[in-house]
Amino acid sequence: MDLPPGLDSRPLRVGIFTNVLEHRPSGIGWHVIHLLKALSEVDTKNQYFLIYRTQCWNSSLGHQFSPISSNFRHVPVAVPDLFYKRYFRVFDRWVLPRVIRRLRLDVFHGPNHYLPRKTTVPQVVTYHDIAQAVLSVGEEGVRHQVAVQNCLNRADAVIALSKCTMADLTKVGKLPLGKYIIYQGGNHEGENAQNSNCIDSVRREFRLTERYVLFVGSVVERKNLPTLIRVFARVQASIGGHLQLVIAGADDTPEAHRVRAACTANGVGDHVVFTGYVSNEQLTGLYGGASAFVLASHYEGFGMILLEAMAAGVPIVCTAAGALPEVLGDAGILVPPGDEEAMAEAVLRVLRSPEVAADLVVRGHARRKAFSWRKMAEETLAVYREVAADHLTGSDRPRP
Repeated sequence: MDLPPGLDSRPLRVGIFTNVLEHRPSGIGWHVIHLLKALSEVDTKNQYFLIYRTQCWNSSLGHQFSPISSNFRHVPVAVPDLFYKRYFRVFDRWVLPRVIRRLRLDVFHGPNHYLPRKTTVPQVVTYHDIAQAVLSVGEEGVRHQVAVQNCLNRADAVIALSKCTMADLTKVGKLPLGKYIIYQGGNHEGENAQNSNCIDSVRREFRLTERYVLFVGSVVERKNLPTLIRVFARVQASIGGHLQLVIAGADDTPEAHRVRAACTANGVGDHVVFTGYVSNEQLTGLYGGASAFVLASHYEGFGMILLEAMAAGVPIVCTAAGALPEVLGDAGILVPPGDEEAMAEAVLRVLRSPEVAADLVVRGHARRKAFSWRKMAEETLAVYREVAADHLTGSDRPRP
Protein backbone atom coordinates (compact mmCIF):
# COMPACT_ATOMS: atom_id res chain seq x y z
CA MET A 1 0.00 0.00 0.00
CA ASP A 2 1.05 3.65 -0.47
CA LEU A 3 2.43 5.24 2.67
CA PRO A 4 1.00 8.57 3.84
CA PRO A 5 3.13 11.74 3.86
CA GLY A 6 5.71 11.48 6.62
CA LEU A 7 6.45 7.81 6.08
CA ASP A 8 6.88 7.68 2.32
CA SER A 9 9.99 9.88 2.43
CA ARG A 10 11.93 8.09 5.16
CA PRO A 11 12.76 4.51 6.12
CA LEU A 12 10.53 2.68 8.55
CA ARG A 13 12.10 1.91 11.92
CA VAL A 14 11.13 -1.66 12.77
CA GLY A 15 11.98 -3.39 16.04
CA ILE A 16 12.02 -7.20 16.12
CA PHE A 17 12.19 -9.03 19.44
CA THR A 18 14.74 -11.81 18.83
CA ASN A 19 14.94 -13.31 22.32
CA VAL A 20 14.44 -16.83 20.90
CA LEU A 21 17.89 -17.03 19.29
CA GLU A 22 19.36 -19.38 21.85
CA HIS A 23 22.31 -21.74 21.58
CA ARG A 24 19.93 -24.53 20.51
CA PRO A 25 17.21 -22.88 18.40
CA SER A 26 13.92 -24.73 18.00
CA GLY A 27 11.42 -24.31 15.19
CA ILE A 28 10.55 -20.76 16.25
CA GLY A 29 14.22 -19.85 16.54
CA TRP A 30 14.88 -21.06 12.99
CA HIS A 31 11.81 -19.13 11.82
CA VAL A 32 13.28 -15.90 13.22
CA ILE A 33 16.71 -16.60 11.72
CA HIS A 34 15.22 -17.17 8.26
CA LEU A 35 12.91 -14.16 8.60
CA LEU A 36 15.87 -11.88 9.35
CA LYS A 37 17.93 -13.28 6.52
CA ALA A 38 15.07 -13.00 4.02
CA LEU A 39 14.20 -9.45 5.13
CA SER A 40 17.84 -8.45 4.62
CA GLU A 41 17.62 -9.77 1.06
CA VAL A 42 14.34 -8.09 0.07
CA ASP A 43 14.64 -4.78 1.94
CA THR A 44 17.73 -2.59 2.09
CA LYS A 45 15.84 0.66 2.72
CA ASN A 46 14.08 0.35 6.07
CA GLN A 47 15.91 0.21 9.41
CA TYR A 48 15.67 -2.92 11.55
CA PHE A 49 16.55 -3.14 15.24
CA LEU A 50 17.12 -6.64 16.63
CA ILE A 51 16.18 -6.37 20.31
CA TYR A 52 17.17 -9.14 22.70
CA ARG A 53 18.38 -9.80 26.20
CA THR A 54 22.15 -10.08 26.15
CA GLN A 55 21.98 -13.51 27.81
CA CYS A 56 19.71 -14.88 25.06
CA TRP A 57 21.94 -14.07 22.12
CA ASN A 58 24.27 -16.74 20.80
CA SER A 59 26.92 -15.06 18.67
CA SER A 60 27.76 -18.39 17.01
CA LEU A 61 24.35 -18.21 15.31
CA GLY A 62 25.39 -15.04 13.51
CA HIS A 63 26.59 -16.99 10.50
CA GLN A 64 23.04 -18.28 9.98
CA PHE A 65 22.01 -14.88 8.60
CA SER A 66 25.32 -13.37 7.58
CA PRO A 67 26.17 -11.29 5.70
CA ILE A 68 23.22 -9.23 6.86
CA SER A 69 22.51 -5.79 5.44
CA SER A 70 23.86 -2.62 7.00
CA ASN A 71 20.29 -1.52 7.75
CA PHE A 72 20.13 -4.09 10.59
CA ARG A 73 21.32 -3.07 14.03
CA HIS A 74 21.72 -5.13 17.20
CA VAL A 75 20.14 -3.75 20.38
CA PRO A 76 21.19 -5.93 23.35
CA VAL A 77 19.41 -5.26 26.63
CA ALA A 78 21.39 -6.18 29.74
CA VAL A 79 18.91 -7.84 32.10
CA PRO A 80 20.25 -10.54 34.45
CA ASP A 81 18.51 -13.92 34.28
CA LEU A 82 17.44 -13.85 37.92
CA PHE A 83 15.89 -10.39 37.56
CA TYR A 84 14.16 -11.36 34.31
CA LYS A 85 12.60 -14.49 35.78
CA ARG A 86 11.64 -12.99 39.12
CA TYR A 87 10.54 -9.56 37.92
CA PHE A 88 9.30 -10.22 34.40
CA ARG A 89 6.51 -7.67 34.84
CA VAL A 90 9.10 -4.93 35.27
CA PHE A 91 10.78 -5.98 32.01
CA ASP A 92 7.41 -6.28 30.26
CA ARG A 93 5.93 -2.98 31.44
CA TRP A 94 8.95 -0.71 31.82
CA VAL A 95 12.29 -1.97 30.51
CA LEU A 96 11.27 -3.11 27.02
CA PRO A 97 8.78 -0.24 26.41
CA ARG A 98 11.54 2.21 27.36
CA VAL A 99 13.87 0.65 24.77
CA ILE A 100 11.10 0.89 22.16
CA ARG A 101 10.57 4.59 22.92
CA ARG A 102 14.30 5.31 22.82
CA LEU A 103 14.60 3.74 19.37
CA ARG A 104 11.64 5.82 18.06
CA LEU A 105 10.17 2.78 16.32
CA ASP A 106 7.38 2.89 13.77
CA VAL A 107 6.54 -0.80 14.30
CA PHE A 108 7.39 -3.44 16.90
CA HIS A 109 7.20 -7.13 15.90
CA GLY A 110 7.02 -10.00 18.37
CA PRO A 111 7.65 -13.13 16.25
CA ASN A 112 7.19 -15.47 19.23
CA HIS A 113 3.68 -15.00 20.67
CA TYR A 114 4.70 -12.03 22.82
CA LEU A 115 4.14 -8.26 22.91
CA PRO A 116 5.05 -5.86 25.74
CA ARG A 117 2.62 -3.66 27.63
CA LYS A 118 2.57 0.12 27.98
CA THR A 119 3.60 1.21 24.50
CA THR A 120 1.90 3.40 21.91
CA VAL A 121 3.95 2.00 19.02
CA PRO A 122 1.91 -0.17 16.63
CA GLN A 123 2.62 -3.82 17.29
CA VAL A 124 2.57 -7.00 15.20
CA VAL A 125 2.54 -10.46 16.78
CA THR A 126 3.21 -13.78 15.05
CA TYR A 127 1.54 -16.96 16.26
CA HIS A 128 3.08 -20.23 15.15
CA ASP A 129 0.43 -22.14 17.05
CA ILE A 130 -1.54 -21.93 20.28
CA ALA A 131 -0.96 -25.53 21.29
CA GLN A 132 -1.06 -24.90 25.03
CA ALA A 133 -4.35 -23.02 24.79
CA VAL A 134 -5.86 -25.69 22.53
CA LEU A 135 -4.62 -28.84 24.27
CA SER A 136 -4.54 -27.85 27.96
CA VAL A 137 -7.64 -28.47 30.07
CA GLY A 138 -9.12 -26.96 33.21
CA GLU A 139 -7.47 -24.00 34.90
CA GLU A 140 -4.27 -24.43 32.91
CA GLY A 141 -6.16 -24.18 29.62
CA VAL A 142 -8.01 -21.07 30.79
CA ARG A 143 -4.73 -19.47 31.87
CA HIS A 144 -3.16 -20.03 28.44
CA GLN A 145 -6.27 -18.72 26.67
CA VAL A 146 -6.25 -15.56 28.79
CA ALA A 147 -2.56 -15.03 27.95
CA VAL A 148 -3.33 -15.31 24.22
CA GLN A 149 -6.21 -12.85 24.47
CA ASN A 150 -4.13 -10.35 26.47
CA CYS A 151 -1.46 -10.44 23.77
CA LEU A 152 -4.04 -10.00 21.01
CA ASN A 153 -5.46 -6.99 22.87
CA ARG A 154 -2.06 -5.26 22.52
CA ALA A 155 -1.70 -6.09 18.82
CA ASP A 156 -2.53 -3.93 15.83
CA ALA A 157 -2.02 -6.94 13.58
CA VAL A 158 -1.65 -10.69 14.03
CA ILE A 159 0.23 -12.99 11.67
CA ALA A 160 -0.67 -16.68 11.76
CA LEU A 161 1.46 -19.26 9.95
CA SER A 162 -1.58 -21.26 8.84
CA LYS A 163 -5.33 -21.09 8.38
CA CYS A 164 -5.58 -23.61 11.21
CA THR A 165 -3.78 -21.34 13.67
CA MET A 166 -5.85 -18.32 12.62
CA ALA A 167 -9.04 -20.35 13.17
CA ASP A 168 -7.80 -21.41 16.61
CA LEU A 169 -7.05 -17.77 17.51
CA THR A 170 -10.56 -16.80 16.45
CA LYS A 171 -12.01 -19.36 18.87
CA VAL A 172 -9.94 -18.04 21.77
CA GLY A 173 -10.88 -14.38 21.53
CA LYS A 174 -11.25 -11.15 19.60
CA LEU A 175 -8.64 -10.51 16.91
CA PRO A 176 -7.23 -7.11 15.89
CA LEU A 177 -8.35 -5.55 12.62
CA GLY A 178 -5.15 -6.65 10.89
CA LYS A 179 -5.31 -10.43 10.32
CA TYR A 180 -2.78 -12.08 8.01
CA ILE A 181 -2.00 -15.68 7.14
CA ILE A 182 1.62 -15.84 5.99
CA TYR A 183 3.16 -19.23 5.28
CA GLN A 184 6.81 -19.70 6.09
CA GLY A 185 9.45 -21.57 4.16
CA GLY A 186 11.28 -24.70 5.25
CA ASN A 187 14.78 -25.29 6.55
CA HIS A 188 17.24 -26.26 3.85
CA GLU A 189 18.88 -29.17 5.66
CA GLY A 190 17.06 -31.63 3.42
CA GLU A 191 18.35 -30.18 0.16
CA ASN A 192 21.77 -31.84 0.49
CA ALA A 193 20.41 -34.95 2.16
CA GLN A 194 21.79 -37.32 -0.45
CA ASN A 195 25.35 -36.38 0.52
CA SER A 196 26.80 -39.84 1.14
CA ASN A 197 29.41 -38.53 3.58
CA CYS A 198 26.68 -37.10 5.86
CA ILE A 199 24.65 -40.30 5.64
CA ASP A 200 27.62 -42.55 6.41
CA SER A 201 28.68 -40.29 9.28
CA VAL A 202 25.33 -40.44 11.11
CA ARG A 203 25.03 -44.18 10.48
CA ARG A 204 28.33 -44.70 12.27
CA GLU A 205 27.64 -42.18 15.03
CA PHE A 206 24.19 -43.50 15.96
CA ARG A 207 24.75 -47.14 14.88
CA LEU A 208 21.92 -47.11 12.39
CA THR A 209 20.85 -50.03 10.24
CA GLU A 210 20.28 -49.87 6.51
CA ARG A 211 16.57 -49.07 6.87
CA TYR A 212 14.99 -46.79 9.44
CA VAL A 213 11.88 -44.70 9.94
CA LEU A 214 12.55 -41.12 11.08
CA PHE A 215 10.83 -38.72 13.47
CA VAL A 216 12.22 -35.19 13.98
CA GLY A 217 11.12 -32.94 16.82
CA SER A 218 11.29 -32.41 20.56
CA VAL A 219 10.07 -35.23 22.78
CA VAL A 220 6.97 -33.48 24.12
CA GLU A 221 3.43 -34.68 24.77
CA ARG A 222 1.72 -33.18 21.73
CA LYS A 223 4.05 -35.10 19.39
CA ASN A 224 2.21 -38.24 20.57
CA LEU A 225 5.32 -40.41 20.54
CA PRO A 226 3.85 -43.31 22.60
CA THR A 227 1.40 -43.84 19.74
CA LEU A 228 4.26 -43.69 17.25
CA ILE A 229 6.10 -46.33 19.30
CA ARG A 230 3.09 -48.65 19.14
CA VAL A 231 2.75 -48.03 15.39
CA PHE A 232 6.42 -48.86 14.92
CA ALA A 233 5.99 -52.07 16.94
CA ARG A 234 3.25 -53.15 14.50
CA VAL A 235 5.41 -52.30 11.50
CA GLN A 236 8.49 -53.98 12.93
CA ALA A 237 6.55 -57.15 13.72
CA SER A 238 5.15 -57.25 10.18
CA ILE A 239 8.27 -56.39 8.22
CA GLY A 240 10.88 -58.01 10.47
CA GLY A 241 14.58 -57.60 9.90
CA HIS A 242 16.62 -54.78 11.39
CA LEU A 243 14.23 -51.87 10.87
CA GLN A 244 14.78 -49.02 13.35
CA LEU A 245 12.84 -45.97 14.51
CA VAL A 246 15.05 -42.89 14.91
CA ILE A 247 13.78 -40.13 17.21
CA ALA A 248 15.86 -37.03 16.45
CA GLY A 249 15.35 -34.10 18.78
CA ALA A 250 15.78 -32.82 22.31
CA ASP A 251 14.92 -35.65 24.70
CA ASP A 252 15.82 -33.99 28.01
CA THR A 253 12.11 -33.52 28.70
CA PRO A 254 9.57 -34.94 31.19
CA GLU A 255 7.85 -36.78 28.33
CA ALA A 256 11.02 -38.69 27.41
CA HIS A 257 10.65 -41.11 30.35
CA ARG A 258 7.12 -42.02 29.24
CA VAL A 259 8.29 -42.59 25.67
CA ARG A 260 11.16 -44.84 26.73
CA ALA A 261 8.73 -46.81 28.91
CA ALA A 262 6.51 -47.28 25.84
CA CYS A 263 9.50 -48.67 23.93
CA THR A 264 10.11 -51.25 26.66
CA ALA A 265 6.42 -52.13 27.04
CA ASN A 266 6.08 -52.76 23.30
CA GLY A 267 9.26 -54.80 23.03
CA VAL A 268 11.08 -52.45 20.64
CA GLY A 269 13.57 -50.85 23.02
CA ASP A 270 16.51 -52.30 21.07
CA HIS A 271 15.15 -50.94 17.78
CA VAL A 272 14.48 -47.30 18.78
CA VAL A 273 17.35 -44.80 18.63
CA PHE A 274 17.20 -41.52 20.57
CA THR A 275 19.74 -39.11 19.10
CA GLY A 276 19.05 -36.10 21.32
CA TYR A 277 19.39 -32.61 19.84
CA VAL A 278 21.22 -32.82 16.50
CA SER A 279 23.22 -30.33 14.45
CA ASN A 280 22.17 -29.23 10.96
CA GLU A 281 24.79 -31.52 9.43
CA GLN A 282 23.59 -34.51 11.45
CA LEU A 283 19.98 -33.75 10.54
CA THR A 284 20.93 -33.66 6.86
CA GLY A 285 22.43 -37.13 7.13
CA LEU A 286 19.45 -38.52 9.06
CA TYR A 287 17.01 -37.31 6.42
CA GLY A 288 19.22 -38.65 3.66
CA GLY A 289 19.27 -42.20 5.00
CA ALA A 290 15.62 -42.45 6.08
CA SER A 291 13.18 -44.81 4.36
CA ALA A 292 10.16 -42.85 5.61
CA PHE A 293 9.30 -39.85 7.76
CA VAL A 294 6.49 -40.37 10.28
CA LEU A 295 4.65 -37.84 12.45
CA ALA A 296 1.84 -38.84 14.84
CA SER A 297 1.20 -35.43 16.42
CA HIS A 298 -2.03 -34.49 18.17
CA TYR A 299 -1.59 -30.91 16.95
CA GLU A 300 0.75 -28.79 14.82
CA GLY A 301 0.32 -25.11 14.03
CA PHE A 302 2.37 -25.42 10.84
CA GLY A 303 4.78 -28.34 10.44
CA MET A 304 8.07 -27.04 9.03
CA ILE A 305 9.56 -30.52 9.41
CA LEU A 306 7.27 -31.71 6.61
CA LEU A 307 8.95 -29.24 4.25
CA GLU A 308 12.36 -30.49 5.39
CA ALA A 309 11.36 -34.09 4.63
CA MET A 310 9.99 -33.06 1.22
CA ALA A 311 13.26 -31.29 0.39
CA ALA A 312 15.20 -34.40 1.40
CA GLY A 313 13.13 -36.68 -0.81
CA VAL A 314 11.73 -38.72 2.08
CA PRO A 315 8.16 -40.11 1.75
CA ILE A 316 5.86 -38.81 4.50
CA VAL A 317 3.17 -40.42 6.64
CA CYS A 318 1.46 -38.18 9.20
CA THR A 319 -1.74 -37.54 11.09
CA ALA A 320 -4.42 -35.22 9.73
CA ALA A 321 -4.04 -33.02 12.81
CA GLY A 322 -3.94 -29.23 13.08
CA ALA A 323 -2.28 -27.59 10.08
CA LEU A 324 -0.55 -30.75 8.81
CA PRO A 325 -3.09 -31.41 6.00
CA GLU A 326 -2.82 -27.74 5.01
CA VAL A 327 0.95 -28.00 4.61
CA LEU A 328 1.22 -31.54 3.26
CA GLY A 329 -1.47 -31.36 0.59
CA ASP A 330 -1.24 -34.49 -1.56
CA ALA A 331 2.50 -34.91 -0.96
CA GLY A 332 2.15 -37.63 1.68
CA ILE A 333 -0.22 -40.09 3.29
CA LEU A 334 -2.58 -38.63 5.90
CA VAL A 335 -4.21 -40.82 8.54
CA PRO A 336 -6.79 -40.01 11.24
CA PRO A 337 -5.21 -38.94 14.56
CA GLY A 338 -5.03 -41.87 16.96
CA ASP A 339 -5.67 -44.55 14.32
CA GLU A 340 -2.65 -46.75 14.94
CA GLU A 341 -3.71 -49.45 12.51
CA ALA A 342 -4.16 -46.98 9.64
CA MET A 343 -0.79 -45.37 10.33
CA ALA A 344 0.98 -48.74 10.49
CA GLU A 345 -0.61 -49.78 7.19
CA ALA A 346 0.46 -46.49 5.57
CA VAL A 347 4.06 -46.90 6.74
CA LEU A 348 4.10 -50.48 5.46
CA ARG A 349 2.83 -49.30 2.05
CA VAL A 350 5.75 -46.89 1.79
CA LEU A 351 8.34 -49.42 2.95
CA ARG A 352 7.07 -52.26 0.76
CA SER A 353 6.34 -50.35 -2.44
CA PRO A 354 9.16 -48.43 -4.16
CA GLU A 355 6.54 -47.07 -6.56
CA VAL A 356 4.44 -45.55 -3.76
CA ALA A 357 7.55 -44.08 -2.10
CA ALA A 358 8.85 -42.60 -5.37
CA ASP A 359 5.48 -41.02 -6.18
CA LEU A 360 5.33 -39.34 -2.76
CA VAL A 361 8.87 -38.01 -3.21
CA VAL A 362 7.95 -36.42 -6.56
CA ARG A 363 4.81 -34.89 -5.05
CA GLY A 364 6.85 -33.57 -2.12
CA HIS A 365 9.37 -31.80 -4.34
CA ALA A 366 6.51 -30.10 -6.19
CA ARG A 367 4.59 -29.20 -3.03
CA ARG A 368 7.43 -27.51 -1.16
CA LYS A 369 7.85 -24.93 -3.92
CA ALA A 370 4.67 -23.27 -2.64
CA PHE A 371 6.51 -22.26 0.55
CA SER A 372 9.19 -19.58 0.39
CA TRP A 373 11.08 -17.57 3.01
CA ARG A 374 11.46 -14.73 0.52
CA LYS A 375 7.71 -14.57 -0.08
CA MET A 376 7.14 -14.67 3.68
CA ALA A 377 9.53 -11.73 4.16
CA GLU A 378 7.84 -9.69 1.42
CA GLU A 379 4.40 -10.27 2.92
CA THR A 380 5.65 -9.49 6.43
CA LEU A 381 7.18 -6.22 5.19
CA ALA A 382 3.80 -5.34 3.66
CA VAL A 383 2.22 -5.83 7.11
CA TYR A 384 4.80 -3.49 8.69
CA ARG A 385 4.01 -0.82 6.12
CA GLU A 386 0.27 -1.19 6.56
CA VAL A 387 0.18 -1.00 10.36
CA ALA A 388 2.61 1.94 10.35
CA ALA A 389 0.43 3.80 7.85
CA ASP A 390 -2.76 3.05 9.78
CA HIS A 391 -1.14 4.27 12.98
CA LEU A 392 0.06 7.53 11.43
CA THR A 393 -3.42 8.34 10.14
CA GLY A 394 -5.06 7.34 13.43
CA SER A 395 -4.27 8.22 17.02
CA ASP A 396 -1.87 6.86 19.62
CA ARG A 397 -3.41 4.59 22.19
CA PRO A 398 -1.73 2.90 25.17
CA ARG A 399 -1.84 -0.89 25.11
CA PRO A 400 -3.16 -2.76 28.15
